[in-house]
Amino acid sequence: MERFSYAAFVAAAQRDDGSLESLSRELERDMETKLRAAARPEQEVHEIIQALRRVGHEIYSFDASFDWESFCTWGPTAAHFEWELTVAVTYEPPTVAVTFRRRAS
Repeated sequence: MERFSYAAFVAAAQRDDGSLESLSRELERDMETKLRAAARPEQEVHEIIQALRRVGHEIYSFDASFDWESFCTWGPTAAHFEWELTVAVTYEPPTVAVTFRRRAS
């Protein structure tokens, strides 16, 4: 998961050469593959999010429930970092949308 670290995303964003888009799509594909293979996709999402936290992302659930629903959104809630990651997951079929951007002032 280190290749998806906060530092890696910031570096990709600062290169302004398509690296950020490439890294975001790679994370989406990686997550979708894991969710499709998981016996308990709802648990897999939480494990992936924990791994993203361990590599420096400030990311929390925007959803009130941890139940297996049609979608969930994870993103920043506090203004600690200059950049923010948002991950939106749709479960049937598993699809993931990743956005990394500079936090609005």
